[in-house]
Amino acid sequence: MLRNAIERLYYSKQLHIGDAPGDKVRSYLGLLNADVLNTVPDTVQRNDRPVKNPTAYLMATIFNKLCEQFNSPLIRLPPD
Repeated sequence: MLRNAIERLYYSKQLHIGDAPGDKVRSYLGLLNADVLNTVPDTVQRNDRPVKNPTAYLMATIFNKLCEQFNSPLIRLPPD
C-alpha cells in the first residue's frame, strides 16, 4: 500500500494535499527516506477516526510526515 500511495503522489495530475499543489508535493518526494516511511504505519494505527479513502489518507500521511521531518530549523529544504 505504501508503494501505491507513493506512486500516486508522484504521478497524479490533479493532486493537491491541503494547499500544496502537485508540483510541490512531488518535489518533497525527493526527500523521502526509510525514516519517514517507518513512522507512517504507527501514525495510521493511532488513528481512531473512520477513513473513507485509505489511499488518500496514506498519501496525506506520507506528505505530512515529510513536512514534519524537514520542518526543523536545523534542516534546510532544497530550493524549488
